[in-house]
Amino acid sequence: MEQQIQETTNRDYIPRVALLIETSRSFGREVLQGIIQYTRLYTPWHLYHLPGDMSQTLPDMVRWGGNGIIARIPNAKIEKEILATGLPVVGITLSDEQSSPTSPCVRFSEVRADSRAAGRMAAEYFLEKKFQNFAYVGEPRKENWSEQRREGFRHRLEQEGYPCHCYIANTSQLHWGKEIDRLGKWLQSLPKPTALLAALDIRGRQVISACGEFGIRVPDDIAVLGIDNDELICGTSQPPMSSIQLGARQGGFKAAEMLAAMMAGTMKRPKCYYAPAIRVVERPSTDIFMVSDEIVAEAVRFITVNAMYPVNVAKVAEHMQLSRKTIENRFKKSLNCTVLSVINRERIKRIQLLLTETNTSIQEIADKCHFDNASNLCKFFRRECQMTMKTYRQQWLKQQFEEKF
Repeated sequence: MEQQIQETTNRDYIPRVALLIETSRSFGREVLQGIIQYTRLYTPWHLYHLPGDMSQTLPDMVRWGGNGIIARIPNAKIEKEILATGLPVVGITLSDEQSSPTSPCVRFSEVRADSRAAGRMAAEYFLEKKFQNFAYVGEPRKENWSEQRREGFRHRLEQEGYPCHCYIANTSQLHWGKEIDRLGKWLQSLPKPTALLAALDIRGRQVISACGEFGIRVPDDIAVLGIDNDELICGTSQPPMSSIQLGARQGGFKAAEMLAAMMAGTMKRPKCYYAPAIRVVERPSTDIFMVSDEIVAEAVRFITVNAMYPVNVAKVAEHMQLSRKTIENRFKKSLNCTVLSVINRERIKRIQLLLTETNTSIQEIADKCHFDNASNLCKFFRRECQMTMKTYRQQWLKQQFEEKF
């Protein structure tokens, strides 16, 4: 009897929520993580979810006893099934048609990425690197979020007086084997060097693949930046691809929060939450600073590649087969800084990466970065960053927690 009472209590008082969200993309996985975090902190839910791509299906909501739905709605069939339930719904990135005032989906709340902000962030990032040529490769089916990313990117560049070359996909050639030649020839036609934003990481990886096929150097000829920061896609690209991290986990948390209010009857009108563009995660596909002096550019590349080692000004001059005075003068003229300042900047970037992306101890970081001892490393970091390594790591962890919620 006691067991029966407990089961009934769970069914009556723990909401049952269907999650139709893909796990094949990092955005969907992060949204799911945000939803799970909400249920851990505030209220347990019985969750229905099938891992996979965009082809998600609903359970029998009457038999299952569903109370709400959070869903990416990929087609009219799923939309019709969701509407038929009459349940509270939070949509993830609704299409233009689903968002229109005449659509029955107008009663849904929504979470979507702030795509225009992501485009603007990409433009600011490339402008800081002194690029003067820019390009955009969108999602082939011209989804609304892809168009918004293009517009945010292009508008910010136009404010600075720069045009943007935009690749128009042939929707009859969506198969990658058919499109690569067309995309590769378009990439060859671009002025060099060009800073290129791809609508999402998988598209950026296709751009890098096409560059490899057509003998285009990344990042020297085309610097490639994606959106979503899918570490599996970015990390396995060659070279590894830079990407904009979106607040998808924060968006998932907000989706759960809105659905909870809708199920409780405390939120009467639908709302839309825009998951923010958080930061550019830099990897080798954009690790370049545009300067007109090719000698300086090659010296900076040498410093970047050897940042983990005890490279110094003398070794840079030796590599470039120039005197120390000559290389210093060229750096001063092109970058308005010293060779040593660039060396220190690159070393600090590697140390910061080890502090934020790993649990490596300070002693281990000193060993990996070829410092004589941990004390010298700590003094170097404090001098360059005006804080201790421990404080930097703690602030990073705090920031990551706040971004999730």
